[in-house]
Amino acid sequence: MSNILVRKMVLTTAAILLFGLASAQTKTSDKPSYQPAWPHAHGSVLYGDQAKTLSKQCSRPPLKNIKGAWIPSANQITLMEQQLDQYLGKHHPAIRKNIGQVYFQYAGLIRNKKKFIYINTLDHYTQTNPDWRHTAMIICDGGASFWGLEYDPATEEFTDMTFNSAMP
Repeated sequence: MSNILVRKMVLTTAAILLFGLASAQTKTSDKPSYQPAWPHAHGSVLYGDQAKTLSKQCSRPPLKNIKGAWIPSANQITLMEQQLDQYLGKHHPAIRKNIGQVYFQYAGLIRNKKKFIYINTLDHYTQTNPDWRHTAMIICDGGASFWGLEYDPATEEFTDMTFNSAMP
């Protein structure tokens, strides 16, 4: 083989390797890059018994036929948060306007063999209670800042929004 041909093959191989490395470094992970309108620290996933306890709210109708709990993935939570942001903007703009003041507890629950994520919201006073990240917060009354909503990750739909008082 001639020196020129070998040099071209080496340069071509180097170019392919460099392009591959550059592509791999700029490729995003499987996790969506969306950042919700509320601070990341305002959300927490509850597990096990605490997730099931979240279904028994004081000022809202209890969720019926809950048979178990599951743990939503980080991707499922991120996608749900993105869609929640859009849902609130469309259906509840007054809530969406002040969403940075809201804290979220998420619970993966099972009803009729179907998985869904229950969203429990709390007002900004929650930050004074360090247990809110691990303990289901059951608030009696509390006003319209406290609401719940169901999300079906299979259909990507929200249903059954309920408030602790009259809807704002």
